[in-house]
Amino acid sequence: MKEIKKLILVSSVIVCLVLLIEAFKDNIYSEWRTYQDKYIVAMLKTSTTDMERNLARNYSVKMRQIVLPELDRSDRCVSCHVGMEDPRMVNMPNPLKTHPGNYLETHDVEKVGCTVCHDGQGRALTAKEAHANEHGLYWEQPLLKGALIQANCSRCHSTEIAENDQYNRGKELFEKNDCRRCHKESGKGGGIGPDLSDITNASPHTKMPVPANREVYLKKFDGNVNAAYIFEAVFQPKIQPANSIMPDFKFNEIEAADLTVYIKSLSALKMPKSLVSVKSEKLPQMPEARGARLYAMYCRGCHGESGEGKHLEDLKCIAPAIANQEFQAIADNRFFVNAISYGRGGQMSPYISSGGLSAEEISDLTAYLKTFKTQPPTYEEVRKITPDPEFGKILFNGNCANCHGYEGRYRKDSIGPTLRNPSLMGFADDKFWYNTITKGRVGTAMPSWYFLSKDQLADLMAYLGTFKEETLSTQKVLALVKSSNISTEDGEKLYKGNCAVCHATDGLGALGPNLANPEFQRLADASYLLRVIKEGRDGTAMPSWNHLSNEDVASVIKYIKTWQNGQSVNASSDTEMKSVSKKVKSDKPIVEMAALKQAADTINTDNASGKEIFETVCAQCHGSRDKNSTRMAPAILSKGFLSQASDRFIREIVKYGRSQTQMRPNLKGKGGIVEISEAQINSVVAYIRSFESNPLELRGVATVAGDAQIGAYMFKTNCAQCHGENAQGGNGPGIGKIGFLTQVSDGFIMGMARMGRNGSEMRPFTPYGGDGFSNMTEKDLSDIVAFLRSNVERATFSGKTVRGVVEDGQLIFETNCAQCHGKKGKGGLAPALGNKVFLTRIAFDSYLQATMALGRHNTQMRSMMTGGGGVVELKAPEVNNVISYLKSLAQ
Repeated sequence: MKEIKKLILVSSVIVCLVLLIEAFKDNIYSEWRTYQDKYIVAMLKTSTTDMERNLARNYSVKMRQIVLPELDRSDRCVSCHVGMEDPRMVNMPNPLKTHPGNYLETHDVEKVGCTVCHDGQGRALTAKEAHANEHGLYWEQPLLKGALIQANCSRCHSTEIAENDQYNRGKELFEKNDCRRCHKESGKGGGIGPDLSDITNASPHTKMPVPANREVYLKKFDGNVNAAYIFEAVFQPKIQPANSIMPDFKFNEIEAADLTVYIKSLSALKMPKSLVSVKSEKLPQMPEARGARLYAMYCRGCHGESGEGKHLEDLKCIAPAIANQEFQAIADNRFFVNAISYGRGGQMSPYISSGGLSAEEISDLTAYLKTFKTQPPTYEEVRKITPDPEFGKILFNGNCANCHGYEGRYRKDSIGPTLRNPSLMGFADDKFWYNTITKGRVGTAMPSWYFLSKDQLADLMAYLGTFKEETLSTQKVLALVKSSNISTEDGEKLYKGNCAVCHATDGLGALGPNLANPEFQRLADASYLLRVIKEGRDGTAMPSWNHLSNEDVASVIKYIKTWQNGQSVNASSDTEMKSVSKKVKSDKPIVEMAALKQAADTINTDNASGKEIFETVCAQCHGSRDKNSTRMAPAILSKGFLSQASDRFIREIVKYGRSQTQMRPNLKGKGGIVEISEAQINSVVAYIRSFESNPLELRGVATVAGDAQIGAYMFKTNCAQCHGENAQGGNGPGIGKIGFLTQVSDGFIMGMARMGRNGSEMRPFTPYGGDGFSNMTEKDLSDIVAFLRSNVERATFSGKTVRGVVEDGQLIFETNCAQCHGKKGKGGLAPALGNKVFLTRIAFDSYLQATMALGRHNTQMRSMMTGGGGVVELKAPEVNNVISYLKSLAQ
């Protein structure tokens, strides 16, 4: 018991002595007191005035610190480095030495402190603990020495500083070698390698050089474990871990040291705005330019300098060539945005979340990626070419037949619709083909063939034009109309079988205009009727019936003219068509209506008052050139009407109107709502005729008035089973997608619904009994069109869904696709297809169809469709089976 008491007593005495010694050392002989005493002596030696000597004698020896609440730190470095702002201490040894350079002129120590630039432990009061770079301490942020100090400049200065030569060279190497493709920096970048966003604060207990390198690299960086670890990872990337997939860039020691300085700068530390330099890097203004900068930072390393793709040996895969024109032709903006945002699984990071890019940055990047797409020749350039349909046939069979059938002859197992169809050909002109070929149908399996040359486009359009059978002869038809061998009975049967669905059985009109109208019959002679039948009416539901025989058309015209009573007015004279427009240029009509008295300010031509009258009286039904508004009457400013109607035809209709319609007479004294003079009517005709050189474009704009809500119900009931619930496409085309709606008129849609497509599953929707699926009135069709045009985003963001047999698709995939894309589409040399994100968010069924049908030129991916010239030839149902199998992998 006594021995225990003695042991406790002795231990207590020892502890007290230790505490006394430590207290004595900290308060009497502490390092900072010693340095401050030396500083006083140095000040007295360098003082030259009584004031300086008095200040030195009165200098207070005490622990000093700079409190930085914005940085959540206190720096006590100034307890030892007391002379750093004193120019007299320039020749003194550290820590009394004046701070080198002129940095303190631009860096207020009271605001920024010391450790924000130099690191180290700011609260420590001994050199060993403050510097923390001696072996065995292993602090996260030991004092930076030499070039490593450059690493911390970027905390406040976003622009390059010329003096930071190693940092600048390291940054250049980091960008040149596309390190962000695998590593995140500032929270942005790839996810294959470790996140470097806060690498400078990595724990030295886990991030340390391997034992064989430890002493050498720690000595190289003055005991800075973090810098030594970074240097080793850059200089010897395969050393830890041994199975690292990081490629060896063969950096020399100088390059590795430069990279170490730059990577050492990466920190999650957020600097207060009050400390950050107002100078910042100026970003490009245009989205494409900003996107180019982002591409160089995050995408170039895998996809190549110009999107040409790369064989990534370190990752054992091929990065797709995103500048490949076939890929660009089928990958729309939505595809790029979703692919960047959500990734592709495997090596492709989801940049909207873990990749750290904002929605705006992804939009900019998408804008740049679309610049890889070349611009097609203009329509005008193509029209100047003398085409060769035979070359066009070769082009078609080599590129189009795998979806549309050989020579355009429809097969039930085709992906694309039939093209050799009288209904379609009745609407399709050169402009239609040009737009369809060069723009494609966004969101469908029809790509944009914008990369064809103007000669190829001209040849292909000419070949497609041969699908339109032209059997009518103007001279023969007009002669047959006068012949007694042509019967009106045959004409009546043909009319009721082909024309009545739009013009009604009695000719009083519905979707099409009233043909039995007395005023129309007086003006519309056989020549006029033949032009309309032969050419169709652009932008309306009236197609060209040029494929009918001369006898058939003559009999229909003869039947239509049986509704005429009274004398005809010769309104088809070409001379008359030109004469009125010239004559009215000298007219100075006086508008009598109060509503028309104010002259138009924007028109200084002789037909100014014609525009004024038209806009006030006519545009509310016929539509205006200045507004894309719905129309309740024919679009008389369009190409079709102006090419077929003479000036006299237009003038007579304006003067006398059309009975049994909303078109009232306008000539003074004829009892109409509006009464204007002959001269004023001539000015209106001149204004209408002025549009002949630049007619109103009806493609892609809403021209019919309908109820979209009722149309949605009608569409769901009658159309959705083929075209998809949101008109995004299914077994039938995606008629609600922007690529379709911008290329067709309302009349095209309504005309195709009325007549269907012969030889396909599309049946006519007549207003009464027939062989269609159901009957639809003109209002029903208008409502459906209104629904389709009401919200294209609805269809764009709803993927086309094909139906196939999963088991059959699996067998085809494993036999023909797995060797490149991996078993179950998990990825191999080619991209992973079985990724859930890819299949549910990025690749619609139409994209997969188009990829398999087209292949990718200059890659190992060949066309897989029958007639596509690939190693494998599949039919459309087999392609759909493969797609259904892939989709099953995402379940």
